[in-house]
Amino acid sequence: MKFVLHVLSSPNTTHAVQTALRFAEAAVRQQHQIIGVFFSNEAVALAHVLAESLPEDDPIAQRWVAFSQHHKIALWCCVTAGMRRGVVQPILAGFEIAGLGQLISDTIESDRLLTFH
Repeated sequence: MKFVLHVLSSPNTTHAVQTALRFAEAAVRQQHQIIGVFFSNEAVALAHVLAESLPEDDPIAQRWVAFSQHHKIALWCCVTAGMRRGVVQPILAGFEIAGLGQLISDTIESDRLLTFH
């Protein structure tokens, strides 16, 4: 099965970012395909370079980047949500800026769109 993940919530206030990553890891282990991961709303904070230096027990941004590089999965940061929150440039290596058109395109290619918020 082909999935697109849409993550909406801040990595600092909910577990949506961590839950989405755990789902993606489990899906890949089960031989499913992740087409891409689209971060929008408050979740765009994950892509900001400052997320790399947040004092967290769990460096979730680095875990997402490592996962995406290992499995060649795109991590998209919503340009509009990023602009509203000051997260456009610079962003962490491994993330790319994209619009909702990318989410729609990926969703058309997938079997399921899963939203985490």
